[in-house]
Amino acid sequence: LPGSDVLGVMTLRNRAMKVFDLRQRFGLPNPHYSLTTPIIAVSTRQGAIGLVVDETDDVIQVAPENILPYSGDGVEGSFRIERRLILIMEIGQFGPEKQL
Repeated sequence: LPGSDVLGVMTLRNRAMKVFDLRQRFGLPNPHYSLTTPIIAVSTRQGAIGLVVDETDDVIQVAPENILPYSGDGVEGSFRIERRLILIMEIGQFGPEKQL
């Protein structure tokens, strides 16, 4: 949508949700969008949204007790899986007026 951080709108399970590409927020070039562009659905405090991603490997659930505090701009927490450190983004930092 012109003049907006919203890339478009999609429906999932009969619910409409805004779709964002965080590349725009970070000033990165946009990829070529197509019907096969991956979009993940994310629950936020303001409701469900879609985020354009480059690719996905897996979807996992993390128990709250396994999330460690992490002090970084735009990062809500972290957790370890196997030998990797995964950072959890504070999604509310990136939408219009910092609210998605």
